[in-house]
Amino acid sequence: MQVNGRYSRFLSCKPLPTEGCHCKNCGTTFTGFYCPRCGQSAKTRRLSLLNTIEDTVGLLTNLDSGILRTCTELFWRPGHMMRDYIQGHRKGYMKPLSLLFCVGTIYYFLIYLFAQEALTSGFDIDEELMSDQETEKLVPILTVLGELAKQWLNNPALVHLSLILPMVPATWLCFRKTTLGKALNLMELFHIQVLMACQMLIVTFFSSIYSWITGGHLSYNDMQQLPIFLLFIWDYKQLYNIGWWRSFRLTLLCSIVTFVFALLMLAALASLVVLFIYLKN
Repeated sequence: MQVNGRYSRFLSCKPLPTEGCHCKNCGTTFTGFYCPRCGQSAKTRRLSLLNTIEDTVGLLTNLDSGILRTCTELFWRPGHMMRDYIQGHRKGYMKPLSLLFCVGTIYYFLIYLFAQEALTSGFDIDEELMSDQETEKLVPILTVLGELAKQWLNNPALVHLSLILPMVPATWLCFRKTTLGKALNLMELFHIQVLMACQMLIVTFFSSIYSWITGGHLSYNDMQQLPIFLLFIWDYKQLYNIGWWRSFRLTLLCSIVTFVFALLMLAALASLVVLFIYLKN
């Protein structure tokens, strides 16, 4: 039922207690789990070693009321979870941008912890191109662009994060004829793409560690793109409530359109960098 989107145990509410409670913070008498005046929990136990351990574990595993719960639903009922969040069911979920920040921080921490030297691998600019007389004046520009490209391509996380913006108009363009697609605006699509980027970061981490163990370096080419593509098909199928075949066709089209938009944005960014360096020199 949860996979089909009919139920989410994280959003279910516990029955309210019938006994009254006296708030130890403001003195208000109320019925429920939290004081309606100051918001303090009705259960306030004495400080002990067990409470300290529980608070520490809760801080690491339940940041902002649900990092693990949100990540669980991202891989259990992803499309339904995204639609629930867009439609206002947000109490049991972590905010997308906060989740992206936390997942990204954990990603980089673990990557640097286990595979720090792997991030230093890369490629060099073609020596023949650098020795060409026609491009000799562009050596500083090509050096800067080559270094930026190396840092970008050598980090799968940056590749996926940079695809968030081009995926927003691509998703709107490809899914605009669906029932939900007609109602979503660009900011709602942006938050959906942020949640999907969190999925990609999690998958990227495990794939990158595997690539590092087997190949000794991390790169975008080492990523297994098929699992992510299949995950996107599942996401869009549940989100837009469409069939598998239609989801496959629209996801494939969305990937192509995203690639085109990404190239246009990259070309515009490279042009701005070249113009800036040219004017500076």
